[in-house]
Amino acid sequence: MRNILSNGQFWASNALYLNDQQELLHSFDLLRGILNEVPSTNELADRVVNAVIDQFYEYLEVYVVCFSTSGDLLSQWRAYGHSGGYAIGLLPSGFGDRSVHDRQSLMPAVYDEEQQRARLVDILQRWRASFVEPSSEEDGHSLRRIAGLVFAEALSLLVVSFKNRTFEEEREWRLVYRRLKVIPDDGTGLQIHFRARGDMLLPYVPIPTSGDAFIRLPLHEIVMGPNRYRNLAGYAVEQLLQSLGYGTEIPVRASSVPLRT
Repeated sequence: MRNILSNGQFWASNALYLNDQQELLHSFDLLRGILNEVPSTNELADRVVNAVIDQFYEYLEVYVVCFSTSGDLLSQWRAYGHSGGYAIGLLPSGFGDRSVHDRQSLMPAVYDEEQQRARLVDILQRWRASFVEPSSEEDGHSLRRIAGLVFAEALSLLVVSFKNRTFEEEREWRLVYRRLKVIPDDGTGLQIHFRARGDMLLPYVPIPTSGDAFIRLPLHEIVMGPNRYRNLAGYAVEQLLQSLGYGTEIPVRASSVPLRT
């Protein structure tokens, strides 16, 4: 929490390294099934779709910051607040004018599989209807590569927001940054960093919350996780907020979860 408030940054992790082992794969499995279930007369369009499913990360990388609309949830404290921890309450409306990159999006997670399938069927049908075979075989390879990037782009914001229903309790929102790999970076993209997690490195992208010199998050409240020293913990947070220029306007409250730590 201290680093987020002090630096005004969120660390967006590469989606392949998130806790959900089926991250992205859930959506790809659904799309494979739809390809077989929904008849097509555009074989080349389907070939591009299959190439994107099999080689998605050859086209682009997805980096994610995960939020929850449940700011005081027992399962979240158990998973992420082993010795108490803090939940930073943010106003979603405050993100509207804070995007510092045009490849950055804020979106809710979708847990309903029927809704997921409907969206995938829609994008597949529109892709099949719009994709036209190259005029010559000579142009075919490069054009199919570009076509793959176009479809991967369109698909990416769907797959990164689709989650398995078992995670529905988290009521997640996601701040997403997409990094192209087919087109060379012109220097305007956010830079990849690495941090250690267990016995491996985890790629992440620091996402600034503002382009301004004075960084101020759209704070709503701070919730302290179950902690034996709530008074001391709360006092320290209030002092930190004041030192960062938030004054006394941001409420700091203790979790209502009666969990003994």
